[in-house]
Amino acid sequence: MKNRIKVVEIISDTNFGGAGQYLKSIVEEIDKERFDLTVIMPVGSVLKDMLGDIPIEHCRDINEKSFSFKGTCHLCKMMKMIRPSVVHTHGSLSGRLAAQLLGVRNIVYTKHTLSDNSVLWKRKLKKILNSALRAKVIAISASVKLNLIEEGIKEDNIRMIYNGIRPIETFDNETRLIPIITLVGRLEAIKGHRHMIEITRQLVDCYDEDFEVRFVGSGSLESTLKDIVTDYGLPISFSGHVSNIGEIYETSDIIVNTSDSEALSYAALEAMIHKKPVVAFDIPGINEVIENGKTGFLVDYKNYGLFAECLVQLLSNNTLRRNMGELGRKRAIDKFSLKEMINGIETLYMEEL
Repeated sequence: MKNRIKVVEIISDTNFGGAGQYLKSIVEEIDKERFDLTVIMPVGSVLKDMLGDIPIEHCRDINEKSFSFKGTCHLCKMMKMIRPSVVHTHGSLSGRLAAQLLGVRNIVYTKHTLSDNSVLWKRKLKKILNSALRAKVIAISASVKLNLIEEGIKEDNIRMIYNGIRPIETFDNETRLIPIITLVGRLEAIKGHRHMIEITRQLVDCYDEDFEVRFVGSGSLESTLKDIVTDYGLPISFSGHVSNIGEIYETSDIIVNTSDSEALSYAALEAMIHKKPVVAFDIPGINEVIENGKTGFLVDYKNYGLFAECLVQLLSNNTLRRNMGELGRKRAIDKFSLKEMINGIETLYMEEL
């Protein structure tokens, strides 16, 4: 295939989260007749075995870092060899800087998280950096767009492209002996597993039947969380990283999200595609996904008692679970189209070429 547009995707994550899922979708769905992709990632990233036969390069010094001087220098050397027409960074300031230093015409940046811009000096620093760096910026939600504007990105440079999800067939026949409540997310502080532990403690007190809570994912807090669960004697199990995540959703009755911050939440979208109701904190990003009372429940942040009450409603009412699940699947297909996401990204790649 000749005359394809060379695109370099740069990601600094070593674990598999929202940015990794997003990149995986690009790699799987992009038009390979038009685009020639190379992915640059840190050594040891779990993404390495998830991207098929796309060329992968490993860069030193970008491991879980948005900016690293050594990483920027290394990226410059690597991209001089590849000579891309488009560089798409996923939270990597080093990648944006290296691309600009090399004179890459088309630089795209996707922001996958919501930043805390309450500290004045940090906000001012971000504004200075963003005024110096040029890029077209993808906001994956309206909340992210507002966050970017706070950080000095001009609104004209922002493209709103929701994360997309592939519609799949579902096969769950609900034959479980006890209901399963699942939290999918890295075992890191921002994902709020400690909140779910407190919610589970309240649920044990107010729900008389048996149930199981599943934590699906790996991360640095695994041993700490396991110790807390053991001390409290709670019905919480740990599944670790799971490759076939579809099976997790299929064998769950309710999906929960107790994150402190979410730019959007792939886990909520995946739950909805699998016809599962979602209970989550009512925070920016995720409240653009869930319709309260229709596709799940949104609960005030850290209101553990109300969260447990919502879970009891769903545990006690199979019809409510099914109805919310059906509405959630329809909403995910209608509003969070993978095809529209990829079309939007491809359009950005074609600009200025």
